[in-house]
Amino acid sequence: MTGEAKQPRMKVLCMGMPRTGTMSMAQALSVLGYSNVHHGLKMIDNNHQWAQFDEIAAALMEGKDLTQQDFEKIFSEYDACTDMAAPFGLDIIKAYPDAKVVLVERDYGRWNNSIGMVFTTLFGPMSYLSIDCVERLIGSKAGPACRKLMLHWGKTTSSKDLVANLQQSYERHYREIRAGVPADRLLDFKLADGWAPLCEFLGKEVPDAPFPRTNEAKELQRVIRLKIASNVGIAMKLLVPFLVGGIAVGIVYTMGKSWQ
Repeated sequence: MTGEAKQPRMKVLCMGMPRTGTMSMAQALSVLGYSNVHHGLKMIDNNHQWAQFDEIAAALMEGKDLTQQDFEKIFSEYDACTDMAAPFGLDIIKAYPDAKVVLVERDYGRWNNSIGMVFTTLFGPMSYLSIDCVERLIGSKAGPACRKLMLHWGKTTSSKDLVANLQQSYERHYREIRAGVPADRLLDFKLADGWAPLCEFLGKEVPDAPFPRTNEAKELQRVIRLKIASNVGIAMKLLVPFLVGGIAVGIVYTMGKSWQ
C-alpha cells in the first residue's frame, strides 16, 4: 500500500531579491520560530546544494516546467527561504502553493549600487579566473549556478544583456509576483516597519526584541573573499603534483642535455 506523500516543510517564501535585507529577514524568521531558514551565505561551502541549484537553473533556462519535487531537492529541510530562492520567482511560488510570500523591495538605485559586487564577481574580468578556471578545476558549482540563476531571472543568455536590462528585470520581478500571488497570501513588507505587520501576516506573537538589522554588504564581501581564497588554495594543491612533475622533467631534460 502506498503511503501518503510527505508534506513539504516550506512555510514562508521571502521573494525580495538578494541585497534587499535578506539576512535581516532570515534572522527575523529564525526569531519567530522557523527552525531552518535558507540563505545563500549559509550554503556557501555546500557544493552538493550548489550543484542542485545549477541543475534547476539550467532546466529553467531550457524552458522546462518544474514541480515541487524538483525544488524539494534543495528545500526539503527548510521552513523558509530568502536570498537565492528569490530569482526563481513565480516558479518556486507555484511549487509551494501553501507557503506565504513576503516581498521586500528596495529602491532600484540603491539596490543597483549594492548588487554591483555580485555581478562583478559573476561576470567581471576576474570571473574568468575565479569561475571559468579555478572553480572548474576544483569542481565547484557555486559560480556557474549563480550565473545560470541570474541569467534565467533576467530572461536572457547574455551577461551583457542582463546588465543592460537590469532595471527592467528588477521591476518585472516585483510586478510579476504582485500580479501572480493572491492578496491574502502576499505581504509587501518594509524592514523599517518592524515586527508588527510581519507577525500579523504570519500569525506569530511579536517578540520582545529589536527587529534584526545586519550589515549584509560587509558580510557578503567577507564571505566572497574567503571563498575565493579557499578555492585558489584548493586549486594550488591540485596543481602542485603537476608543477613538481613538470619541474622534475625539466631538470632531467636539462641535465641530460648538459651530459651530451
